[in-house]
Amino acid sequence: MKFTYVCLAFSIALAACKSVPESRVGVSAIHFRGNGDISSSELEDRIATQETPKFLYFFRASWQRYEDFAPEVLQRDLERIRHLYQRRGYYGTEVRAGRVLPQGKYVDVEILIHQGEPVRVHSITVNGVEGEPRRVQRRATQGVTMELGDIFDEDKLDQSNKSIAAELANLGYAYGKVNPRAVVDLGPRTVDLTFQVDPGIPCKVGPLTFEGLGDLPEDVVRRTFSVEKGDPYAADELEVGRKALVDLGVFASVDVLPDLSDPKREDVPIKVSVTRSSLRGFRLGGGLQLDFTRADIHGLIGWEHRNLFGGMRHFTVEERPAIVFFPTALGSFKVPNRLLPANNLSGTLTQPSFPEARTTSSIHLEFNNYPVILPPVNPAQDVFPGYHEVRGTIGPERDFPFIKLRASVLYNYSANFPFTYAGEVNSALGPVVASYLDFRGVFDLRDDPIDTKQGFLFETSLQFAGGALGGSADDIRFRPAMRMFFPVIGKAILAARGVLGFLFARSYGGTLGQTFTSLTDQAGANEYLRDRQLTYFRGFFSGGADSNRGYGFRAIGPFGVNPFLVPAAFANAPKPNPMNPTPMTPLQSVQAACTADFNAYLANGESSQLNTNTCPQTSTGGLSLWEASLELRIPIEGPLGTVVFADASDVSPNQADIRLNVPHLSVGFGIRYATPVGPVRLDIGFRLTQTPHNTQQDIAIYGVPPDPLFGFLPAAVAIGLGEAY
Repeated sequence: MKFTYVCLAFSIALAACKSVPESRVGVSAIHFRGNGDISSSELEDRIATQETPKFLYFFRASWQRYEDFAPEVLQRDLERIRHLYQRRGYYGTEVRAGRVLPQGKYVDVEILIHQGEPVRVHSITVNGVEGEPRRVQRRATQGVTMELGDIFDEDKLDQSNKSIAAELANLGYAYGKVNPRAVVDLGPRTVDLTFQVDPGIPCKVGPLTFEGLGDLPEDVVRRTFSVEKGDPYAADELEVGRKALVDLGVFASVDVLPDLSDPKREDVPIKVSVTRSSLRGFRLGGGLQLDFTRADIHGLIGWEHRNLFGGMRHFTVEERPAIVFFPTALGSFKVPNRLLPANNLSGTLTQPSFPEARTTSSIHLEFNNYPVILPPVNPAQDVFPGYHEVRGTIGPERDFPFIKLRASVLYNYSANFPFTYAGEVNSALGPVVASYLDFRGVFDLRDDPIDTKQGFLFETSLQFAGGALGGSADDIRFRPAMRMFFPVIGKAILAARGVLGFLFARSYGGTLGQTFTSLTDQAGANEYLRDRQLTYFRGFFSGGADSNRGYGFRAIGPFGVNPFLVPAAFANAPKPNPMNPTPMTPLQSVQAACTADFNAYLANGESSQLNTNTCPQTSTGGLSLWEASLELRIPIEGPLGTVVFADASDVSPNQADIRLNVPHLSVGFGIRYATPVGPVRLDIGFRLTQTPHNTQQDIAIYGVPPDPLFGFLPAAVAIGLGEAY
């Protein structure tokens, strides 16, 4: 039977391999020698001769395109390469086909390039703005993208031409024109650049008309556009207004068309042409979530109206019912023995142009019911805690496009009421109310938010909870994060990410990092449990598909007795023995169970030994966080790509405690498949380091290493939609 399967697989592989049609020659490889300043990948993009691709770089598959070798096409390609080098300033470049080596029914093509010495910029002159204000002269000069001594580049010459014209248009010179001239001297290999500028007259915004609105309120559209008749003409302000209209979510397209037919007219007529999208929509969907902590199926029913009661108000309501399968999770695949229903009902109302033209204010309400499941999961768990949650957010958000900043000030209120699907709620646990202001900012210089090739993003959240705002938590929470993207070899992208988290708690957290076995009375135990309950809502966790991919969701951080499960521990505590004159209290019974579980953990090395019904210990979160990640994204073929990455992170129970000596380092690789809404990804991360875990104090401070995947692999699998960052 095995031999049959092997033969079948071999036959399929042979059928999938690419065969060259008779009387035709394929291209197996193209090599560039001496290409210097222009990369091989860019040269490949500029020529018609192409390699017949290999699937995953291993074999040529029958479903992929076949590329012919044609000598006449190669000759034209050599001329294309020569012309490209000339545009980049290398006027004496020699290009020839070195060798064409037969490889069966394929050939390897070698292209030899001698780029020579470049032509460099000798002088730059901008004429025609001498009579204009000094600000105009300075901005026109700044529009030139080359400097003295730079290698001459015709693309940069064209870019400078457009940049100077754009600077003039931003300063009110709507009719400005630029005529560039480059004089190349091949003797000393220099070029003199001259930009002859005709700025025209300073202009103002003339009559402003809107087309395609239908029954939409024009007054709101005008206020959002925020450009009025009589304003100084500025092309960048018109573009900001266009983007503001797009952000309303009502228009499929927005075009701003200035009438520049009469260069003597000072007031420039502006026409804004819009194409409306549907104002109402119904959503219906569902999905599956599977990670190392839980598995669930969930649905989505939603409705939205983008012009509710007029005024361009956007209203959305969504219902997300779910069923959680316990204890099924990635890596264990145990048959579920309990189904835990969950639900999320939310509504959002946004009002554009309030309280001012470029500000959008919103109010968001949620009603949630959900189970609390933390790693490591105890399959024999007999208490199933959850929360009823009421959450609301209200506040304004504004875009500052000239500095690429989006900022918001939001007031948040959440009230969480504990309950159990089975078992009892411990008396130490009460409702948790969080009332706080959240100051958010996003500084975004990425070239594309979905398919990012280069750029930089910085985002931060600063929260003030409690005090005059009331609530159970009194703290300051600060979480800055940074992402950077760099193009490297070929089309590969190097991405980096860094996150810090600082929580300064004033009303809780005193027992974090303390072991449960060190408690001396029930009052101390109640404080211990209450601290971890508040930390669950306000503290930091690490690990998972969007964090450290070598660890499961929320698997990194201090360990302790789980306040949500501890009722089972007290309920199942051994009854005092009448023959024992000094019987143990319920607290002492649980402490004894914790010590026994820890000894079993030391003997077997399985973290699940620490989460039992008599002493339920899980990840509890902390007050300080750092995360760092480096990822190389490599395209393979079409929408398929791969990544290699290194992640590191830590969560400390102490305030302002960035511990670099426990990095929880993991490395791994993944597969990407691009879609219109972002790449579908599958990553596997391998853990390289372990934290100290030889005493109960160690795990209270550092946590415990997760159990191996499939019982032997120190790794975790992460599945998601969109890049990890």
